[in-house]
Amino acid sequence: MEPRLAAIFSQFSVSAMPTSATGLTSGHINDTWRIDTESGQSYVLQRLNPIAFPDPDAVMANKLAVTEHLLKRAGGRGFGKAVPGFLPLRRGGFLLRDNQGGAWNLMPFIGPSRSYLVAPDVHIAREAGQTLGLFLSQTSDLDPALLSETLPGFHNLERRLAEFDAAKDSADPRRCEDAAPTIDTVTELRESMLGIEQLRQAGVIPERVTHNDTKLPNMLFTPQGKGLCMIDLDTVMPGILHYDFGDAVRMLCNSGAEDDPNPDHIKVRLDYFEAFVEGMFGEGTLVPRTGETTALADSPAVMAFIVGLRMLTDFLQRDRYFAIAYPGHNLVRARAQLALARRFSDSRAPMEDAIESALQSAAQAGRTG
Repeated sequence: MEPRLAAIFSQFSVSAMPTSATGLTSGHINDTWRIDTESGQSYVLQRLNPIAFPDPDAVMANKLAVTEHLLKRAGGRGFGKAVPGFLPLRRGGFLLRDNQGGAWNLMPFIGPSRSYLVAPDVHIAREAGQTLGLFLSQTSDLDPALLSETLPGFHNLERRLAEFDAAKDSADPRRCEDAAPTIDTVTELRESMLGIEQLRQAGVIPERVTHNDTKLPNMLFTPQGKGLCMIDLDTVMPGILHYDFGDAVRMLCNSGAEDDPNPDHIKVRLDYFEAFVEGMFGEGTLVPRTGETTALADSPAVMAFIVGLRMLTDFLQRDRYFAIAYPGHNLVRARAQLALARRFSDSRAPMEDAIESALQSAAQAGRTG
């Protein structure tokens, strides 16, 4: 085991000696390891990226507020399920700072469990919907004003467009040339994607506590495929349902890869979408508030557009934010996400029908007992 990781781990309140560290690589931002110990208990050691999270104390405060609230609710509907937790340092507090500006935290490993990069079947799609629905339901009575907005305007499309415009104006001309067709796609789609942000600003869509990074790898399942809980809570903060719903669907219902170089591979899995909304809204798992179903079927396209826009912006800024596997990776990602945004827009009508059907089924079940 790398001595640096062993030294960091030893500063947390854990008595067992570490035996090995395994890198967990599904994310683009933070560095994360599974730490196994001689006692048989495992832990997750994470270093927050200081560029992505310039205020780690606020991030940690949000995570503690949400997990403590979930623990208080653990006797309610849907529990008997896992709740993420955090271990303190021996000297107190929950964050260990390093001399590069990073901040480390430690969590018990929740197991036996597994996660998925891609949903293998409609069962996992349904369980994913229920897992997210339960998280949002169990945090629905937590006042979002108690949480800090650690990433201001994280999903605010007007802000992301302004960042893109500034990046384009200052980018290396060669990068602009490479990205020219993708830039044209943004120009074509940008006005049609602003509706949800305008509804949020108008107060039509209410604010709630949201996870804000609801991709499938941030959900844990039992080895048998039952949903356990949401993990990777670094982005919990005030938001709207559309952010979490749209981002989960964006990855779950894409028949291609998130960075697929061939747009022909990218199609919407409507069978997965139907299963997801059944899990999320069926049997009253999550009861939407007034205004929360307005334009909900538009949110997968908007979230795919935002993610594609962010990756294109990062490409134009010489890949400062997202980790890349090869030169041009962020441009490939951007092309794939913008193609996916188009596919979701084309599938809006059947997705809206599926949402309405799930909500009606839940309402009828409630009326008939």
